[in-house]
Amino acid sequence: MARSFDAVIIAQYQRISHYGLAGFGTAASYAKTLGLKDDNKKLREATKEIYGNDQYGTKLAETSVNIDAKE
Repeated sequence: MARSFDAVIIAQYQRISHYGLAGFGTAASYAKTLGLKDDNKKLREATKEIYGNDQYGTKLAETSVNIDAKE
């Protein structure tokens, strides 16, 4: 049972991080349009970090957590 909770935690984290990707990506686009180079750079970096964490969650889920939860 605990294994399936791990899968749910990862799924919820990824759901929330997708909102973060959309929000930071949109803000970065606005910053770029407004010529705010430093802000755009920081927002793009935050977007990359969120995306990297999301990819790690996918890898973790696909290689162990989801497999363990199935059992």
